[in-house]
Amino acid sequence: MNKITLAGTTFIIYDHMKPPTDMKKLYLISQDTNMDYDSYDSAVVCATNPTKARHTHPSGGTWENTRTWVKDPAKVTVEYLGKASPRTPIGVVCASFNAG
Repeated sequence: MNKITLAGTTFIIYDHMKPPTDMKKLYLISQDTNMDYDSYDSAVVCATNPTKARHTHPSGGTWENTRTWVKDPAKVTVEYLGKASPRTPIGVVCASFNAG
């Protein structure tokens, strides 16, 4: 519980009134390192922060399959798109795969 006084009026803010810090957001992740056939160039992902978005593989799988994506998460570009619906599951929403 926190107290804030504004213009002589004291307001009490209870913990359950604070916005969640783990609010889900939508991010566009992309890369321009691996542009071969049978590779992903981008995806829209739902994550709680840009770091988690950057570490999401567009296939929904693990980073062991680097043939279809970049080997280094630092080479992934992350762009914030907006807030996600609370019903949107964490993970890949849609992905762009360049089939060969």
